[in-house]
Amino acid sequence: MAERGNILRFAFTLHVETTLVSLIGLIMFRREVCENMDGEIAVALIDYCARKMVFLATPIVDNPSLRRQKEPLTASELSEYIQGRNSLEEIQDTLLDSEFKTSIATVSLARYLCEHIESLSLAGQSRILNTHDFLLILIQLIDEPPWTRKRDSNIWEKFIDNSWQEVAIDHLLQFTNYEAQCWIMVFHLCCTPVCRERYALNTFRKDQILRLRKYLNEFIFDQVRKKLVIK
Repeated sequence: MAERGNILRFAFTLHVETTLVSLIGLIMFRREVCENMDGEIAVALIDYCARKMVFLATPIVDNPSLRRQKEPLTASELSEYIQGRNSLEEIQDTLLDSEFKTSIATVSLARYLCEHIESLSLAGQSRILNTHDFLLILIQLIDEPPWTRKRDSNIWEKFIDNSWQEVAIDHLLQFTNYEAQCWIMVFHLCCTPVCRERYALNTFRKDQILRLRKYLNEFIFDQVRKKLVIK
């Protein structure tokens, strides 16, 4: 594709995956969809979400896609790089950007799978709770948020509506949609009766969950309550 210069076609192909993930997330808003979903399809969706969330939770040193987002070039460096890159490098950059955006979109899909977990089959529930352990993945995403980055010394940005936007320091604790989805999933995985019954809590998992304790305050609780009401 690089030799033929089909870069735009390649970008459109990758964009289809992101669009489909977002569309399925919208469909999953209704509990009836989970109730009527084929068991194998549910497991496939859960596995897909797990892969994408693990990708987001992978440390930046081992994640070139996340590193590209969290450590962007300056305007002058970016202009120089774009002018000098070849077709293969442009395709690789498009792939890295697409992987990040698709993985971010997957968080909303995962949220509805967790919210409607009681409607899933036993295999689907076990996949979320024990095979992939969504709760521990979420703890890493909250602790090292892939949708927040710091530029220079006093400039903070968050990934909002598929683009990085500057956020005032005193607004950093205000949830974006992606941050809210993570906390809503934590709420459902900790409080839903079926999760409390079937989640095999051991010492390691308990220690990991307690990492969230430093974030628990009335401001966080208030935002989670508002997001849970507006469904």
